[in-house]
Amino acid sequence: MSAIRLSEKGYIEAGEREGYYTVVQDDRARTGGYLIFLCKSPEFDGEVFDLWAENEEFLARMLADSRIRWLGVPLFLHRGFNRPVPLDEEAPEIRIGVKGVREIWARRDLSSPRRVESRYLTIQADPAAPDRYIVYTSESPDFGGRVRVDRIAGEEALRRYLAGAFPKSFRWTDEPVTMDPDTKQPIIGPA
Repeated sequence: MSAIRLSEKGYIEAGEREGYYTVVQDDRARTGGYLIFLCKSPEFDGEVFDLWAENEEFLARMLADSRIRWLGVPLFLHRGFNRPVPLDEEAPEIRIGVKGVREIWARRDLSSPRRVESRYLTIQADPAAPDRYIVYTSESPDFGGRVRVDRIAGEEALRRYLAGAFPKSFRWTDEPVTMDPDTKQPIIGPA
């Protein structure tokens, strides 16, 4: 087995998944494990399969029979969509402790009319770990109700997350937001 490289494109030259391209991503902050993406296309623009390994030992066992040639090409795939996230000049800048908004055209079902819906986001530094960020997203402008939480390690991974989840229709407001990591709700008043 080859040494496993995270967030780098590889080609499986031998093993059960011979002929597939692969990317292994650290997802410990969100699920506690690792995501393994597999695709016949080197651009990951075809059908992409994903597998989950609960820890490093399980990851090593899953790829034990694979001879992987690592290509030296960094690649990050968006969880859920299984598509590459480009990192370019159009990725939103990183702003900590400020509210951002993305407006999208959506409909609840095929019989309902299309309408603009908003998604709100704020990024907070993770107090438990340096170089890790907590991203809170909500349908509510005051982050009340249901709030999704993603923990992301490293600035480059955060930029790729923003580029994939909040593309061109995204803008930052100047409204400060401080979130409580335990309750996942905004802190009202001085933090």
